[in-house]
Amino acid sequence: MRIERRKNKPFFARADIYEFDNLQFGMVHAAEQRAFLDHPEKELYMVNLQLTGTSLGVQGKRRWITTPGDIDILDSSKPAELGMDEECSSFVLIIPHPMLNLPNRDQVSGMCLQGRTALER
Repeated sequence: MRIERRKNKPFFARADIYEFDNLQFGMVHAAEQRAFLDHPEKELYMVNLQLTGTSLGVQGKRRWITTPGDIDILDSSKPAELGMDEECSSFVLIIPHPMLNLPNRDQVSGMCLQGRTALER
């Protein structure tokens, strides 16, 4: 992962991650930045629930904006870009690919479920 600061402000990021069996979960809080997953290694799904701030994500042909209440899904085995124009925090659940055994991983890579629509049904 490669990180770029967005403005000439101090950079910070904090990730409190916990493990339970093969799952990892926790809180992430970070300053304005751009993050690039340009050398994917592990085969994991990263399911993020946006708590504060707004961020932009790009993976494959999908682009999305997450706001508080939205959930996005990244596939860590594929290149991706995340950008935050303000401080953001999120709850993240990290799931190994074999635990979900999805027939077509491309269907969920870069997916964003908007809290104000998909979760209200």
